Amino acid sequence: MTINTVKYWHRLSGALMITILFSWSMVNPVQAKDGFKITSGWDFSSGEYDQDIVTHDTTTYSWPLSISYRTGSWRIKGSIPYTVIKGPEYELQDDGAGGTVEQEVVKTQRGFGDLWLTVTHELDINLTAGVAVDLSAKLKLPLADRDKGLGTGRADGVLQMDFFHRLDRDWYLLGGVGYKWKGSSPTYDPRNVWLGSLGTQYLLDRKNSLGLILDYQQATSDTSADIKEIMGLVSHRWNKTWSGSFYMVHGLTESTPDLGGGFQLSYRFQ
Repeated sequence: MTINTVKYWHRLSGALMITILFSWSMVNPVQAKDGFKITSGWDFSSGEYDQDIVTHDTTTYSWPLSISYRTGSWRIKGSIPYTVIKGPEYELQDDGAGGTVEQEVVKTQRGFGDLWLTVTHELDINLTAGVAVDLSAKLKLPLADRDKGLGTGRADGVLQMDFFHRLDRDWYLLGGVGYKWKGSSPTYDPRNVWLGSLGTQYLLDRKNSLGLILDYQQATSDTSADIKEIMGLVSHRWNKTWSGSFYMVHGLTESTPDLGGGFQLSYRFQ
């Protein structure tokens, strides 16, 4: 399940980045207030992940938690999930004739994932023109249990630029591009990769919006495929403190889940 988990973490981090971007874009950055915000929710994914010979999919459930603080044009954030992974593994078992045979067994692992720390700076751009750009630096602290397949046991780093552009009163163009440095070891040596997203958001009114995003990441090895998935999103703001999002995800390559989705709920302290 370790290989599946590594692929899953990109999907989750991509989904959370996009839903947070959507929620943020519904508020004019000039009007955003300093202070703390806490976000949590639930996420699931299910798929074979390049393992066509298995008879059971790998299914992952996650409860992410993030706490962020904004001051002026700067934001800092820490995020960590609690995860349950159920999927197939192969074990050597007695074949009843004095030998052994490889059998597929389904196992469940659970525990806290890695801790992501993010620092974001909003560039001083003419926001009255409907354009905003963020630059972010992210660091993954490998706190997840590698033996359980909940993480790689190595630190990663990301530099990323996100933007949104208001096309007219109700339509937005959203996206981002980044570069990820992957931690390696003698038994795990992934490539550093480029990643990106591009999508659109339509504001139904001042509190509700619909969105569609295409997410991409280069393959980390010659034996895996690029990550490509599409996500549909519904966002809602109840008031100045509470906001939420519901999303569904469909993978477009063998390195992505057949189906995924979840929801987020955020509270901004006043």
